Amino acid sequence: MHQGENALLLGVTSCEPANNKVLILEMCDKVKSKNISKIVEIAEPYPATKIQWFPQPTHDDYFATSSDILRLYKLTDDAR
Repeated sequence: MHQGENALLLGVTSCEPANNKVLILEMCDKVKSKNISKIVEIAEPYPATKIQWFPQPTHDDYFATSSDILRLYKLTDDAR
């Protein structure tokens, strides 16, 4: 899965302290079924105000979140 191939970054914010998450979802577009499956779930101490894939597609998938600080992530095959 690469960032342009049915992958979606999603930030989930909670009213409870330290219960914020970033999810990477994959949309499976089959003939009669459209399923969404969770690939990765990452805990964040503060709500992510912006989430974005690395602008230039590379061999690896990188993305960043911003909240209290800028966090950079690399999506590896082990995480999937």
